[in-house]
Amino acid sequence: MQGRYTQRILAEKKESPDSGPSQIRNQLRRREITISTRTIREVLEGAGYEVKRKADEKKNGTVLRHPAHWS
Repeated sequence: MQGRYTQRILAEKKESPDSGPSQIRNQLRRREITISTRTIREVLEGAGYEVKRKADEKKNGTVLRHPAHWS
């Protein structure tokens, strides 16, 4: 399925460069194209785009936010 929608995924990315895989997925779903964010991520990475993951952006701030839990 990846090759089937590659051009549409790249067109969406070109249309809105700040969009990530989930936003692109939502745009494609509006056009009745169902595809996973993982596949979109793979297509974008294969085309040379740098795609950040949400998990990479998150910091484990639990200890700092709630120090009472650890005392």
